[in-house]
Amino acid sequence: MRNIDRTAVVLTEGGILKTLVCFAVPVLLGNIFQQLYNVADTAIIGNILGDKALAAIGAAAPVYGLLIGFAGGLTNGFGVIIARYFGADDKERMNRAVALTYLLSAATAVLLTAVSLPLLHRHTGVEPKPPHGDAFGRFSSLSA
Repeated sequence: MRNIDRTAVVLTEGGILKTLVCFAVPVLLGNIFQQLYNVADTAIIGNILGDKALAAIGAAAPVYGLLIGFAGGLTNGFGVIIARYFGADDKERMNRAVALTYLLSAATAVLLTAVSLPLLHRHTGVEPKPPHGDAFGRFSSLSA
């Protein structure tokens, strides 16, 4: 067995249940907090800004979801490459892959933002167009 950092959780050794729980709990907590954020966001916008602003969020949500899904898939692909080098104990290539991941993620974020901002006014999914749809779309694109 090779020398592994003591703080790392090795998912390929030990009991399956303990390993699965150690891996699944942070993912589950992240999903719960994301849903709580969505509920709070909906409640605040619906109560303070009104029905039209809430409709704008609903209209922009599919585009936002598409962008987030694309970014998530891209970073999962990067994770496969990094894991391969980690598994081969090739720290030099792993460090280069991590650096390239940061660079490509930043470039992709800039590119997706540049492409999505001009297209936001064309897609709202609701007619007549909600007045806050473009503003929410721009905010979502810039914050993603």
